[in-house]
Amino acid sequence: ARHGGFDLVVEATGDLEDPYQFIDEAEKKIMAVNERGRRTAYQSSRELLLTVFKGITERHKRKNPITGVPTLFSDMDTMTGGLQPGDLLILAARPSMGKTAFALNLAANACIPQARHHSLPQEERPVTHPTLFFSLEMSAASLIERILCAEARVDYSKLRSGMFVEEDFRKLISAADRISMAKLFVDDQASPTILEIRARARRFREDRNIFDGGPEQIGLVMVDYLQLCRGGKGRYDSREQEISEISRG
Repeated sequence: ARHGGFDLVVEATGDLEDPYQFIDEAEKKIMAVNERGRRTAYQSSRELLLTVFKGITERHKRKNPITGVPTLFSDMDTMTGGLQPGDLLILAARPSMGKTAFALNLAANACIPQARHHSLPQEERPVTHPTLFFSLEMSAASLIERILCAEARVDYSKLRSGMFVEEDFRKLISAADRISMAKLFVDDQASPTILEIRARARRFREDRNIFDGGPEQIGLVMVDYLQLCRGGKGRYDSREQEISEISRG
């Protein structure tokens, strides 16, 4: 559709022998694109059932019940089967209840090799998933510090004050080694629009150096937090309308 529209623009800016014929041909091309969209807009129950049963059969063959990105919170993974492709999950709670800490746990568990798996052969280690974290409130460096402390099991206040002991430092080095191997990327540019977030996420997914496991490989995108995003260029009667627009986007 994009190439067709570009061709029409180029043709329209040239010399036209018959403007009415051009308009007629342009309408035909636009209608052809429209018809293609209409033909693929719905599926029959037969097609849908074939897809569903294919998924059921594949899940039955798997030894691992987790089909999405594992959170390593066993109750949550049991309920969801892991974070599923194409799903938007919104974590909501009152201020200072630990939403960011929990989100960081989910991100780390998705992409950082676990210490307990370090001794396993490479082929037996659980799959990790590329993760892009949009940190709209906290700087990238601060966010990595918090992940480092969580992975090392070192109190964050010790790192901030510099009052950690040698054993803490050894833990931090070990955790840093695992984090450096993770496909974890942080974007801390302030107040992006939902269009900018989508464009950056698309570039992230299309990067073959990050996603080297083919089109079936699953990644994870996290945004902390939603209210710091901006909607499009449209005007909104209320902030609630803008947040709803961001959620839909």
